[in-house]
Amino acid sequence: MKKLCEIPYEESKPLEINDPRWVQTITAPGLVPGGVYLLAGPPGAGKTTAAAQVAIGAATAGYDVLFVATEQRAETIASYFRRIAVTADALGGLGRIRIDDSINDIAELPAFLKGAALGADTATNLKLVVVDSIQGRGLSAVATKTYSALFEFTADARRRGLVVLLLAHVTKRGSIAGPKALEHDVDCVITMRNAFGLRPVFVSKNRFGATHPEPTVLAVDESGALFESKLQTAQAAVAAGLTGLGLERAECQTAVSIPKFGQSARLNAPFLPSKKIQQILSVLSQIDGVDLSDLSYDVNCLMPQRHQYRGELDLALAVSMLASYARLPVPADALFVGELDLAAQIREPSDACKQMLVEALRDTRNHDLQRVFLSERCAQLIREELRNVSDPSPRPTTCIVGVQNLVEVVAKLWPGIVGPLGREATASGPEREKNEAA
Repeated sequence: MKKLCEIPYEESKPLEINDPRWVQTITAPGLVPGGVYLLAGPPGAGKTTAAAQVAIGAATAGYDVLFVATEQRAETIASYFRRIAVTADALGGLGRIRIDDSINDIAELPAFLKGAALGADTATNLKLVVVDSIQGRGLSAVATKTYSALFEFTADARRRGLVVLLLAHVTKRGSIAGPKALEHDVDCVITMRNAFGLRPVFVSKNRFGATHPEPTVLAVDESGALFESKLQTAQAAVAAGLTGLGLERAECQTAVSIPKFGQSARLNAPFLPSKKIQQILSVLSQIDGVDLSDLSYDVNCLMPQRHQYRGELDLALAVSMLASYARLPVPADALFVGELDLAAQIREPSDACKQMLVEALRDTRNHDLQRVFLSERCAQLIREELRNVSDPSPRPTTCIVGVQNLVEVVAKLWPGIVGPLGREATASGPEREKNEAA
């Protein structure tokens, strides 16, 4: 057994990669030689694009990169590089990147690293190895021998001082595919999710620096490349609704987070019907680009006069959940009224709630209320009620926004954020826009 004083002290400086800057933000202090990084996410989240940007950043800084493609052909991967390499420096760095699609089985990685990866035909300045992906075209979590070969590969890469970036799939439940030993073996665990046009990225483990239980939000530019979004807002989101039992507004508050490393997802909704919350989450998951699996939710409704939860609050609660999940702002001057069915359609509020809403809109004290989102038919009825008001006293001008489903609400609140489903929904009813002013 060696004494502490006999063990040499090693201090590896991170690779000097200036771009993309979000790499330093997420992996702080940066990509450390000998470090193994695991990037996991659902299909379409942008894992390969993110890995390509990391590779281009390393190549631009003067390092040689090996990109091992186990799922796609080398020509396909090369097209990703050419698409996002928009600067002269990035284009110049492409010559330092080698793409290899000859691996048919992850078990071949140890021999591959010792042979082809470090052979005479490869530059001696190799610093980064990317494996996209470790599951290849399919690898069971109980494939013990194959994962043992993967761990042998990472151990050898560590000894050689290489940075290894492993890309991984996630299961239908949102957990990282593979055995738990995989997450224990790597030095940094990064999870990427879909959130409309945004990509929240979480770091649940980092042996070299701090973890990020709250997301760093990335966005996608016109070339498909990822950049750090300006929407790095507070975690909790609030949306206003009506209880249907009084003029006072209810506040629906949600904070969505990824469970910390080693913890399970949870739903904390005190004094609220848990089955109703689960139903709303199921409805939200139907929206294109939304991945709500394996997340924790803290939900609260501030109810005036201690009223109980009513279905008319569904829309407000759903908006607060989406806003917290995607880190998007909810207008403080907006009101959301309506129950959601299982197909994300918005139902009409009760007659009592309609009457309360009309009274609230007639009340000049509600001058801060600028937009009300509710079902299309109810919106038409309320517009007629307000037009027939004989009271000549001035009242605030409020836009009554009629919508058919939750996707339309999202499209009107956050234009350009929603995916194809949202674009279809808004394109189907442009003629309604001109009738929405009360």
